[in-house]
Amino acid sequence: GVAPDVARLYRAAILTGLGDYPGALFVHQERAAASPLDPRPPADAARVRHRMALEAQDAYDGQGFSEQIAQAIRLFDKGLTLAINARDREQVITILVERARCYLDAHDAAAARRDLLLALREQPRHVEAQAAMIAADRALETDAPRAKPLFDDPEHLPDDSTTSTAFAVAQ
Repeated sequence: GVAPDVARLYRAAILTGLGDYPGALFVHQERAAASPLDPRPPADAARVRHRMALEAQDAYDGQGFSEQIAQAIRLFDKGLTLAINARDREQVITILVERARCYLDAHDAAAARRDLLLALREQPRHVEAQAAMIAADRALETDAPRAKPLFDDPEHLPDDSTTSTAFAVAQ
């Protein structure tokens, strides 16, 4: 037979694939209750919450996105604490990288970068962490103070004749 946790994990994966996120979260709660010191159930539930957040974002549901991404980060926090206590280095690295992705999606590149630095300190050649670090660095560059707009005041915008003349000359 299949071990109970493995059967629950498969069930949660199927429910997630079918889009039954509440059902999948319930199964991950069962897994967490059965193995309260295991970091995988909260991390798996965090992945479901992250997916829910991205779907809310795709549906232009800002509040839903914010709530789900916050839940995902909290669940990754819990999984990270359990992984550290269990001295499970691979889970620590995986959770740090996945929590960093949540931070990137929430436009908190600085927090993402902190997690990725920790992950890369443990495993410098971790490809996913390296790729996410590039994204975090780019996001931080983009968030840098921008040059002042040329025309702050709508009254100082060029009129249509100036714009169309400049456009015609450019062609």
